Amino acid sequence: MMAAAAANGVPVIDLHARSVALYNTLRLCPNNGDYATGAVGAFFGNDHTHFEAAGARQIAGLIATAPREQNIPLAVHLR
Repeated sequence: MMAAAAANGVPVIDLHARSVALYNTLRLCPNNGDYATGAVGAFFGNDHTHFEAAGARQIAGLIATAPREQNIPLAVHLR
């Protein structure tokens, strides 16, 4: 992904790195396998793939703030 972006001169929002940093900040990792209760249960859905509303808002926030933080030209179109 990074190599393709560099080769084509396009910016990349590394959502993996941003997500890992958020999970570590929220102390969601490591997990004991219990995805149904506590902070992890409030963040992830029961299928362990999708987010609950609270988690989705936080991930959306990561994506929404990245263009400004990375000086991506798209940022001028965001509120």
